Amino acid sequence: MTARVLCESQCPVWTDAYVEGLQSRGLTIRSILCAIDLTPHDRKTVSWAAQLAAEFGAQLTLAHVTPSIESWGPGGGYVHSRQKNALVGDASKRVAGLQKGMDIKAHLIIGSGDVSTMLCQAANEVKADLLVTGCHP
Repeated sequence: MTARVLCESQCPVWTDAYVEGLQSRGLTIRSILCAIDLTPHDRKTVSWAAQLAAEFGAQLTLAHVTPSIESWGPGGGYVHSRQKNALVGDASKRVAGLQKGMDIKAHLIIGSGDVSTMLCQAANEVKADLLVTGCHP
């Protein structure tokens, strides 16, 4: 049911993970991480994240994860650096264009690999109190 609400809703949905034994400490948001996937839906997602950041006086960071560029074979894995750098460079330009077009000031993190792993690392890096993601069918 939660996934259906998240994917079909046309407005922001606030969801929280249940963590047994976690005490409620009041709502303080100092750092917001906004995950983007370089689709037309990003404008709405970034707009909501920027509005929240302004409302709470929080630092906004945009994060994008490119696909992993790795080959596996005898001796382990090999990262194709040239292709990875090209993907990250292209993503950086596209996000900069999005920020300029929306007049949004935010830090930027671009990673490569598994999306959930990279977003978790980014959230830890910026000490994010909130992760904003877009969802579309």
